[in-house]
Amino acid sequence: MKKEIKPIIVQNLKSRYEKATLSILLKNKGLTVAEMTDLRKKMKSVNVEVKVAKNTLSKIAVKETPYSNLTNYFEGPIVTLWAYNDPVVPAKMLSSFLKEQQKAEFVAGAIKEKIISDKDLNVLATLPSREELLAKMLGSLKSPMNGLVNVLAGVPRSFLNVLNAIKEKKSS
Repeated sequence: MKKEIKPIIVQNLKSRYEKATLSILLKNKGLTVAEMTDLRKKMKSVNVEVKVAKNTLSKIAVKETPYSNLTNYFEGPIVTLWAYNDPVVPAKMLSSFLKEQQKAEFVAGAIKEKIISDKDLNVLATLPSREELLAKMLGSLKSPMNGLVNVLAGVPRSFLNVLNAIKEKKSS
């Protein structure tokens, strides 16, 4: 690799680390091109980038970012993933991919400065997504109001039922 290209690659990697909400390192233990392409397609559908870069360049790029704790994990053939939105969805997809494929292994991950282990990744994968949590919260906020409306509407409804019963009794 030419010396002129290395700073450009380092800057590209650094910008990905700076934008990411979650970064995961996988050890490639023989993924085929088709399997790697499949991983890239799955991850791209949820706004996650997948890249293989030289470890020395990755170590330089990660130094001045919130993910500097990952520096010691760049050993061997590493595949890096960067999630830019909700970290739960890519964690779910990656967890299922790792269960399907025995040729990739979770090395480390980080959510900004906090390192996550494979157990943390599995816990993250079991959490509901941001949208699901917002829907549950909205339902919880809406429930008391619905109850109040039903209680307030109950009195006139009961009164109308009594009037209808009296009307039917008088008409028969």
